[in-house]
Amino acid sequence: MIVVAGAVANKLHNGGEAWVRLSWACGLKRLGYEVFLLEQISPDVCVDTTGQPAVVQDSENLRYFRAVVSQFGFDGHAALITDDGSVVWCPDRPALEAMADGATLLVNISGNLRFAPLLRRFRRRAYIDIDPGYTQFWHAQGALGSAIEDHDSWFTVGENIGRSDCPVPTGGIPWQPV
Repeated sequence: MIVVAGAVANKLHNGGEAWVRLSWACGLKRLGYEVFLLEQISPDVCVDTTGQPAVVQDSENLRYFRAVVSQFGFDGHAALITDDGSVVWCPDRPALEAMADGATLLVNISGNLRFAPLLRRFRRRAYIDIDPGYTQFWHAQGALGSAIEDHDSWFTVGENIGRSDCPVPTGGIPWQPV
C-alpha cells in the first residue's frame, strides 16, 4: 500500500489544489497500487458553510473532504486527522497505525503529514515539494521545523533545485526533480 498525504480539506473548495493531490493518488492507483489518502488538518482552519469557525467534525472542510474522497473512489481508503493525531473521519487510530506500519511508502505532498508519532511509523517517506523555491527558503529560515527532515527521499517539481547553477538553498537536502 502507498499512502498519499496532502491537503484537500485544508484547501476548502479549491479544486486545483485537490487535483494536485488526487493526481498522485489516482495515478498510483492506475499503476496498480493500493492507495490510501491521508490528510492532517488544523482545527483552526475549519469553518461552517458561512465561513465562520467550526469544530472539525461539523465543518465544511470535513464535508468537502468526504465528497472529494467519494467522487474519486477512495471511500474506505481515506482518513482525516487533526494536528494532535486525533482521528476525525475513518478508520480509528489503531487501524491507521497498522496501515502506516504495513505501508510500502508514504508520499507526503508538501509535508502535510507532520504528526511525528504516525509519520515515523512509515518505513519509507518521500517528501514531495510542489512549491519550489518557497519550500527551500522556508526551510532555510527554519519555518518548516523538522517536517522536511523526517523523510528518506526528497522530490521537487523544480527541475533546477540542487543544481550547482541554481541559487536556491538546499539546506543540505539532496533534492531530486520529479
